[in-house]
Amino acid sequence: MTIIMMTYLTHLLVDFIFQRDTTVEIKSGKMSWQKTKCLLGHAVISNLVIGLALYFITWISQQFIYGGNHDAFNLLDYFLILLWISGFHFVLDAMKHPIQLWLKKHWFTKQSDVVTYALDQILHLFSIFLAITIILGSSRLAAAYTQLQTSLKGGNVIVILQGILILLILETKFSEYFIKKFLTGTGVIPTAETTSSNDDSPKYHLGGYIGNLERIMITIFFLSNSIPSISIVVAIKAVTRFKTLENNSDFAEYYLLGSILSLLLGCLFPLIVHQLFYA
Repeated sequence: MTIIMMTYLTHLLVDFIFQRDTTVEIKSGKMSWQKTKCLLGHAVISNLVIGLALYFITWISQQFIYGGNHDAFNLLDYFLILLWISGFHFVLDAMKHPIQLWLKKHWFTKQSDVVTYALDQILHLFSIFLAITIILGSSRLAAAYTQLQTSLKGGNVIVILQGILILLILETKFSEYFIKKFLTGTGVIPTAETTSSNDDSPKYHLGGYIGNLERIMITIFFLSNSIPSISIVVAIKAVTRFKTLENNSDFAEYYLLGSILSLLLGCLFPLIVHQLFYA
């Protein structure tokens, strides 16, 4: 049981799996009593409930598989770390809307949405390491990282399953949102303001499902050291879209940008995993 993996998986589950569309809509608006209640439920209660549930599920699973011979960490320390992360999550979500407006006005006119999204996720990850450092100390953070490396290399089933789940969320939910926000900022994805009700343009939303499968396959090939096989995935995708690319220049731009971003993200996360834990 590794505290870094548990806290980061908790964040991803809260932000990408258990967060409702209505919550996202309320969070994107100005600060109000409704938004405050929404943030308390999302950032604080969800983090604590899902984090503690994940702790006990993991503990019971490891007890069943390994018996008493497995690593664990203090529940009180974990709870305090979750409290810190929950508070930071609340503050960050409350500040996200004004920060996005400021970025749109001064720096990133078209890409303020994707920049805010990426910055938000980076700060959440930073808050996890900061919380562990404050509650446990820097030496315990280094020990937790070493333990995580040892667990992954040693074939700890529970830790590996958690790692797979993290990669799946990053390669599907996280990457799909990132690519969609980026493409919308460039204007290659039609929006309600740029398309009419009788528009017969290609079904752009289907690219999300294809991209998810593509990135999952790329991750599998990358981590199984079958990197040349990635070219097969790219080739199959190009062949199936060939006629559409010939006849629709707008879709060709969308396809090219989306494919490059998808390939980049598909390789990025397994590369980070390899360099941090297996190099």
